[in-house]
Amino acid sequence: MPELLMVMVALSFSAASTYSEGKNLNTFLLANYSKEILPRLILTNTMEVNVDFNLGSIIDFDSVSGIISFGGGFVISWKDEQIAETWKQSEFTHLDKTQLSVHDVWIPKIHIKNMADQISIFPFSSYFDSETTYVTFDQNGTAMVMLITNLKTSCSIDMSYYPFDKHTCEIYLIYSHTYYKLAFNTSRISANFEHTIPNSEWSVSSSVIVSSYTHFQL
Repeated sequence: MPELLMVMVALSFSAASTYSEGKNLNTFLLANYSKEILPRLILTNTMEVNVDFNLGSIIDFDSVSGIISFGGGFVISWKDEQIAETWKQSEFTHLDKTQLSVHDVWIPKIHIKNMADQISIFPFSSYFDSETTYVTFDQNGTAMVMLITNLKTSCSIDMSYYPFDKHTCEIYLIYSHTYYKLAFNTSRISANFEHTIPNSEWSVSSSVIVSSYTHFQL
């Protein structure tokens, strides 16, 4: 009996993007953009800001003053509806992502309430660092910025079980936008220790992220 062999070939094509297209997209997105205004279509709606924390290392802990020094990174994301709407109306819908300077777009102004020195989580160490920090956007307006920094915060000291003492350290996030409504969320139930460098004296026994702050125990 003769057999019929059917072959189905599926081809997919992706539009090529060029430097010129990327540059023109960014120019188009920022043409009528105001970083002073909350990027929501309805300004009375709450802006949800997702914050995740990655602990890099414990640099030092002073059990007398209760000050902990540590290195880590914050991954902050939110939805910029103005970018999304403008992108839809452009001729660059074949481009999936772009990045814009933190100085050109709206970003949530986040502080750490219990900081021992500086209070902003945007502590740029140099002009170069500031100028090369970008917010990544996709077509849907999802914005993401990663901040790598060294911080000092105050901890609750408990010497009851010295020399096996445990201390509770919090990273208490607050925002200083008084005109608009912001709400903090997180995609994790604890801080990320996947790439944490061990400390010779102190170790993290547990961590939990509750609402708007990160809490971890030494």
